[in-house]
Order: sequence, then structure tokens, then C-alpha cells
Amino acid sequence: MLVQEKNTELDFVHSTTNSEFKRKINFYRLALEKLQFLPYETDASLRFAFSTSNTGENIHKHHLIKEADIIHLHWFNQGFLSLASLRKLARLGKPIVWTMHDMWAFTGGCHYAGDCNSFIDECANCQLIKGNKKRDKSTTIFKRKERLYNKVNWHFVSPSNWLKQQAEESVLLKNKNVYHIPYPIDLNIFKLGDKNKVREKYKLPANKKLILFGAMNIGDVRKGFDFFVKALNHLKPQNIDNDIALVIFGKSTTELRQSLPFTTYDLSIIDDTSKMVEIYQLADIFVIPSLEDNLPNTVVEAHACGLPVIAFDTAGLSEMIHHQEDGYLATYKSVDDLAAGINWALFESDLDSLSHNAVVNAEINYKSTEIAHRYIELYQEIKNGKRLY
Repeated sequence: MLVQEKNTELDFVHSTTNSEFKRKINFYRLALEKLQFLPYETDASLRFAFSTSNTGENIHKHHLIKEADIIHLHWFNQGFLSLASLRKLARLGKPIVWTMHDMWAFTGGCHYAGDCNSFIDECANCQLIKGNKKRDKSTTIFKRKERLYNKVNWHFVSPSNWLKQQAEESVLLKNKNVYHIPYPIDLNIFKLGDKNKVREKYKLPANKKLILFGAMNIGDVRKGFDFFVKALNHLKPQNIDNDIALVIFGKSTTELRQSLPFTTYDLSIIDDTSKMVEIYQLADIFVIPSLEDNLPNTVVEAHACGLPVIAFDTAGLSEMIHHQEDGYLATYKSVDDLAAGINWALFESDLDSLSHNAVVNAEINYKSTEIAHRYIELYQEIKNGKRLY
């Protein structure tokens, strides 16, 4: 595994960053990437929702790339690899597999298109770019990808059926190999725990129903925090005994936290896996009101830890959660139904049964050994020159 910066002691992980100077170069690449887009952006809060991939490293001469039989790409935006880097990898003539973690591979730069479907024909007049030009920065990036993809026979993998469908509808990937292989979960790490014992460790109340909510950036509009707050406000009058409390994690602000109507325990940014497991284990339910998401790792992890998940019935979430079996799928953007789902899960359902079903779902659909086998099978078919469906 070749990464930009290594954050593990595992021997098989190698980094392109071998000095403090190189680490500074990485930062400057990221800064340059964002500065180049600054004249075009409509809103600073959406700065990381669009990637131009104008800056990046050239890794095609790295010894691991030279030795590889197959190159497998994952998420590489924001200064690691550029479109020019991809062209140089393509010229090596090696088979390339690309696991898409969002829509960027087939758009003119956005990671999620929202209600825009320009990627089906050609990206233009992008809602994330200033002005109303028919052909804008998104068109330029779209055309660069089109020229690159026309020269290669790459294999694209989608973790969700929803993203696979979006890719196959796009003009950039409609004639490419697109496969569905979900994310894996290590069930030896993410598993059931002693809820009361973990709550005691974190000094959280044993007699409360704890609702878990979290994201890398809670303020990201796509994560649906506003809908979460409104749903909780619906529930507040029904819970005069104050039997609900909230646990949140991720980047947030005082203003966001103060908008929550129940007692809130803020665990901030979590960068330790064992701690993240415990946080899942101490909660009663996990709420993820995302407006658009591929196949969120948090849902897979929560289920593996026996945590029912409440979400909107949209995108990849629709195929991860089984309604009233291991969670609740609320009508898209319906605050009333989101509130009803939270209330049902906490006070009307059999939480033990939901928890059991959540673990079974993780075991059946996301077990790491099974997902690894599917990737190995894909690699073998590619090496044998066959087309997999």
C-alpha cells in the first residue's frame, strides 16, 4: 500500500513522504489546489466539496508502482494525485482498478452532485462555481477526464449499488467496467461490548437513552445536521422526563452544539479506532440524516457494534439499512418521519432484536475476508483478460 503520509506502524504501508520538507510540500500542494479554485467558489463552506486535481505527485516511477502487476486507486484528491499523475500511470500500460468513494470520478469536479445531473451528458454551469456560464471550470475538468478515459480500459469499483447506477448513467463511465464491491469491516475489532461498562468509563449516564451523531465535519450541509436538530426539537415536548441525551463526535462549533435541545456530550474528533468502537458500544442508536452518501463507514461500523441506525431513505443508505429490522429509513428530508424513527427505535421497538439484526447484517454483507475474496477474484479475472459483471 502506497500512501502520501503514513499514520500506522504496519510494514506493508509505504509513504511517499520521507522528510519534514516533503510534508511541507504536501501541505503547499493542498493549499495551491484550493487557492486555484478560490476565484471560482460560490461559498467557502463548500471549499472541499469540489476538487480540480490540478496539483499532485508523480508516483509512476516509484519502485512499488514499477513492481506492481495491478494498480488499485482509492481516494487521492486534495494534493496527492492530479489528473496529470493519472495520465502518467495510464501510460505504464498496467491494469488499473479504481474504487470510487464518491462521485468525483465521473463529474466535472464535485464529490457529490446533489440534485444536479449534468454529469449524465456534460458538466457545465456548475452550482458550486460562480457565475452562470454555460461552459465553466467544471466543463474543462470534465473534458480532461473524457480525454483520459477514452484512452484507457480501467476497472471502476463502487461500494454501493446507488453509486454504481450513477456511474453507469454518466457519459464518462457508461461504457466502462463498473463493479459493485462493498466496504469491508473487521469484525474482530468492531463488535458488541458491555454498554454499561463503557458508559461508566466515559462517565456517561446509565439511565439515559443515548443518541449518537457524528461526522468528520458536523457542519457539512450534506450530513443533515439541521434535520437532526429539527427532529430532536419535535421529540423534546414528548420527553419531559429528559430521558434522552446526545453523544456527538467530529469537528463542530459552539454554535452547532448549543442548537441541540438535549443534554449533549461532545467527544470531539476521534482518531483512535479502539475509542471509536467504544463510542458505538455505549450508545443506543446512531442517527445519520445524510442527504447524499455513498456507503458510509460509520453505518457499517455501527451495525457491527450492534447499533441500530436511523437515516433518510436515500442513496447508499437505502441499501445498508433494513427498515424496522436493523434501523429505520425515514422519508427523504421529512423531519416528522426522522423524529418518528428516532422515537420508534428508542421507545417502541425491541432494541435487543434490532441490535442482533444489525450485527448479522454486518456479518453477511461486509465481512472483511469475503470482501477481500471478491477483490482477489476481480484481480484474477483482469489478469486473465476477462470481463467481469
